[in-house]
Amino acid sequence: MLTNLEYVPRLFSSITYELRSIVATSPPLFFTLLASKKQSLTQAVNKNTDIVIEGFPRSGNRFAVGAFKQAQNDAVNIATHLHAPSQIIRGTQRSLPVLVVIRKPSEAVTSFKALILESHDRLNTFLHPWSLSQILRSNTRFYTSILPIKE
Repeated sequence: MLTNLEYVPRLFSSITYELRSIVATSPPLFFTLLASKKQSLTQAVNKNTDIVIEGFPRSGNRFAVGAFKQAQNDAVNIATHLHAPSQIIRGTQRSLPVLVVIRKPSEAVTSFKALILESHDRLNTFLHPWSLSQILRSNTRFYTSILPIKE
């Protein structure tokens, strides 16, 4: 049984996940926060991006990127694996080709939750206590935020 102090990191992680899911739908907010992390922005849409390939986690993003790269004769700069609708939105704003990877929500969400549980077993810690309903809400938020630009 968890003590009150052990709930704090879980609650913080849960709130952080929810906020990230919301922020990821707003390009100005998302890219500002991304830049403030001072991480490599090579996966983010930038002036060198040739194409955007994005989808919710566990939707086949890695497969889509690999297949696309293999089909090319030359190297391409792909904005991918940030799992943020802002990538898709910014890509369309810049008139870049955009490929949205979609998997049935029930499959993507359960696969994502399984990955989290597997990580928990492997690391013997519960770093990401996100519930299925929270992950499903994030999946729904991801795809509904890009509906206005579906064309």
